[in-house]
Amino acid sequence: MGASEDNQIKALQAALQGEAPVLVFPSGERYQLPPSVHQLFKQLVEKLADGRVVTLTGGERALSTQQAADILGISRPTFVKLLGTSAMPYHHAGPGKHRRVLLRDLLDYAQARSMRSPMLSELLGDTPLKWV
Repeated sequence: MGASEDNQIKALQAALQGEAPVLVFPSGERYQLPPSVHQLFKQLVEKLADGRVVTLTGGERALSTQQAADILGISRPTFVKLLGTSAMPYHHAGPGKHRRVLLRDLLDYAQARSMRSPMLSELLGDTPLKWV
């Protein structure tokens, strides 16, 4: 980010400390942000102001066992064995026997075990594993 963008983000961060903002569209239509959206927006801008990279993803994204293993930094066979211990919930996708794990469940597992693989660190940087 350039200095100008940094300044804009800092100004936006200060402005968001008050009441929920109103969005004004080019048509002139005004829309009051709901408190939950205001809070999420504040958290997003705070992370950007701290120089963090922000990634948004839906909490219900299903991962293959290989994707999940890559995120944890372990082999796929090791991850499949982990699923066999009921360490986290999973489901079968379609008529095949392919297992799928929700990203939310995988991150909860990683947080509970303080796991921090290189891939997870690359995705999250210094961001703690917690849901906001």
